[in-house]
Amino acid sequence: MNLKPKVMAKSAVKILKIEPLTHDDIILEDWLNILLGNACVHVLSKEDVPGYVHGRIDEEMIGIHYNGGNIYVCGPPPMMEEIGGELDFIGFPPDLVVKEEF
Repeated sequence: MNLKPKVMAKSAVKILKIEPLTHDDIILEDWLNILLGNACVHVLSKEDVPGYVHGRIDEEMIGIHYNGGNIYVCGPPPMMEEIGGELDFIGFPPDLVVKEEF
């Protein structure tokens, strides 16, 4: 899969926001949804809730939801390492990955 990022204006940066576990773990959900609209994709790994993406972050999921710009990844260290490995495997540019661990 070729996921080379599209050239976009900074004001049009798209984000795949990756959240672990359950809906209750999403931080600043309302604010992010207002700010980013449908550019913000919350992925729940432990809970299947209508209106949210459920599952593991992998090449297929990124291919479906990524539409250019940065990917923001937030989660515990083991999840961050797994997603980082997946992004490396598919050749995603590391300078477009924003990480926040907790």
